[in-house]
Amino acid sequence: MTVLEALDAIQNVIAMPQDMRLSMYKKIVRYFMTNPVTIIKCPFLEGAECLIYRNRFFGCRAYGLWSKEYYEKSSEQSRHIKRHIRTIWEKMNIQLPKEIIEFQVPYCTDIVPVDKRAVNDDILLSLAETVENLSRQYARWHYLFRENYFSDLSFLMASLFFGVNDAISLKFNVVSDILRSDNRDRLDNLLKKIPDIFQGI
Repeated sequence: MTVLEALDAIQNVIAMPQDMRLSMYKKIVRYFMTNPVTIIKCPFLEGAECLIYRNRFFGCRAYGLWSKEYYEKSSEQSRHIKRHIRTIWEKMNIQLPKEIIEFQVPYCTDIVPVDKRAVNDDILLSLAETVENLSRQYARWHYLFRENYFSDLSFLMASLFFGVNDAISLKFNVVSDILRSDNRDRLDNLLKKIPDIFQGI
């Protein structure tokens, strides 16, 4: 996602009642800490309902509208990136599960546009570029989010709570705990200590 979308999501979290906001912090940090070893649903998904549906990310809006060919190509690129990430973890003596690396959300066949001529891959790519250009207006933050946080809202949020270096170190330890002994005590203790950093904003 772009930094513009990430900031909008954070604004949505800030606007939530405090107990819901604290729960959301925990879901987002859990997502960041465990996504290399667990197929985990989007933190903004509550049952079948998206908590930020009206402000959902472009990737969510476009899901089900891409052609099957484009979606399969994009999915393979995603798997290729995850395979590269797996080799980085292997250098630290951590073997990520193959089923996690190869997992991709299935192609959606349930959405039928009202006018099929109004939506195609070229139009969606143009819209994605428009969103990107809007975000580029905040150039410093746009590139910082992309290059330092890999356009990952969960990494940004975990870094706000723990600092960038500690967020990475903690993730390594949590993943190690889960893979070696299925121990989630460290993760549970981390989640208990998350402060309400946006209280009063």
